[in-house]
Parts: sequence; C-alpha cells; structure tokens
Amino acid sequence: MDQSERAMKPVDLAAPLAGGSDGNEEPILSLRVVRTQVEIKAIIAALKRTGWNRTQAARLLNISYRGLLYKIHRHHIDPAAEGG
Repeated sequence: MDQSERAMKPVDLAAPLAGGSDGNEEPILSLRVVRTQVEIKAIIAALKRTGWNRTQAARLLNISYRGLLYKIHRHHIDPAAEGG
C-alpha cells in the first residue's frame, strides 16, 4: 500500500456515516454530539466498574476527581438511573 492509498483510508472509514444508498440515510451527528455520547458512556462504564467509587473512576479515566464531578453534574449522570 503506497502513501496515496493510506491517505484515503480515513475518507473510506467515514463513508458509512453518510448512510446507505437505499434511501434510509442516517443523519451525520456533529463531532460535539458524538464526543459527548462517548464521554457519557466512558464515565458510566468507569463508575460501574468501580462500584460507583468516583475517586477510582477518575483515576481510570485519567482525569481529576473534581473534573469527574463536573462531568457527572453536567451530563446529569445519576447512579439510581444507571443501576448503580
């Protein structure tokens, strides 16, 4: 594989985001929305893994404890709603 083929790979990977040619195209989400969704999933996964111990979850996520508290508050993450 030469450099021009490698340079095209990210474009090829992004192609499925545009949807299929069958008319059922999914809307492309903004990067901000996708990043928020991934952040929420990562926080919830870390909290579940640590038994909702926020100090340990912050260490797993490599962020400060206060940063984790801010994100939990900002995203309205509730242990009762998430089964924690």
